[in-house]
Amino acid sequence: MLPNILKFLLVSLSLNQLVKGSTGDQLDEFQRCVEACSQTTCQQDLGQDESNNEFLSLGYQEMPLSLPLKLLFWDCESNCDYQCQEIINFLRKRDEQELYQFHGKWFFVRYFNIQEPASCIFSFFNLISHWLGLKLLNQEIMKFKKLNLINNLKYVNNLIALFENYKIMCKITICAWIFSTIFHFRDLNLTEKLDYFFAGATVLSGLYVAALRSFKLYKGSPRRMILLRFIVGFVYACHVLRLLIDWSYTYNMQINVVWAVIQYGLWAYFSITSYMKYSEYLFKKDFKKKQIVEKLLGENEKKIPTTTTSTTKQWSWDIEDHPKFYILCLKYCPNWENIKCLTPIGLSIWVSCGLIFELFDFPPWRDMIDAHSLWHLTTVLPGYVWYHWMIWDGNKLKEQIL
Repeated sequence: MLPNILKFLLVSLSLNQLVKGSTGDQLDEFQRCVEACSQTTCQQDLGQDESNNEFLSLGYQEMPLSLPLKLLFWDCESNCDYQCQEIINFLRKRDEQELYQFHGKWFFVRYFNIQEPASCIFSFFNLISHWLGLKLLNQEIMKFKKLNLINNLKYVNNLIALFENYKIMCKITICAWIFSTIFHFRDLNLTEKLDYFFAGATVLSGLYVAALRSFKLYKGSPRRMILLRFIVGFVYACHVLRLLIDWSYTYNMQINVVWAVIQYGLWAYFSITSYMKYSEYLFKKDFKKKQIVEKLLGENEKKIPTTTTSTTKQWSWDIEDHPKFYILCLKYCPNWENIKCLTPIGLSIWVSCGLIFELFDFPPWRDMIDAHSLWHLTTVLPGYVWYHWMIWDGNKLKEQIL
């Protein structure tokens, strides 16, 4: 049920943005502005004069373009399109009219030649977050290798294999945020495709390590791990080929949602089972709790059952009357230590809640910060916390607890 709801919402969002995008492109004043700019700056003779096109009198950016813009593949036509978006956006704001998207995107003011400044900056923040995470993983792998210099322990070798796979996921994610930063720096057909391809690779690599950790495929013979890697790689190759043959935003959105839901489901299963196991471990180590349980069980055995009438029945709840329930509470109630096992669930919920910005889109504040950029901002901290949890989990594995 959940995948269907998410797919419906995200596909609706995608279609909604496409419709709004065509609205801005089809505005008569926008088209007249582009024609006027092309005629005055690109030497395109469109047969326009000042009597039938009021936009001819505006002062457009003179040619040739500056070197930075040329290096970013701006030309006269694309620059006219940008200038006219700015003009129409300003006019509609002044007249308190509804703002529209152009080519499926809101208008953004270029700062330092960056096409979408906020999304570009926040994508770069995510890049830094995962780069720092890669450094943490490298440091942890070095610790495990030093630990195995004298004694070649099998479980430590398994840990190294697990963390090497975490590194693969991390490097793919870093590449994804590099291409996301480039895409928001300059929106081109190539940069868009690279952004989408590596975004899909990130989701699939996350699914790969979720299956690896949940089912402990990093242990023992590497055949199972290699087989899983081959399956995931084959699925990704088919996905990229599908998009190259027939590019579809709707399909890309749907398949990424499916992969993400499966990944979150695996992490939820792993987190809950780890929470139960670690809670039992902590309970066995807690002498005071064990004393309480022994006392409760002892008193419960000595207790003589009595019958009570409806008039004398007491509605108060006593711990002694429900020792099993209280013991379960002692074992599995969250505390500062075992709650860390649920970190993947918390981070999954955090990232999913960030999609609210995507579902409830709005025009950019000061023509710079929009819902999409805020969604990128919400993923910065979870990315960094994620690596700290991996290290905590790895240390529990090293202690042979989880």
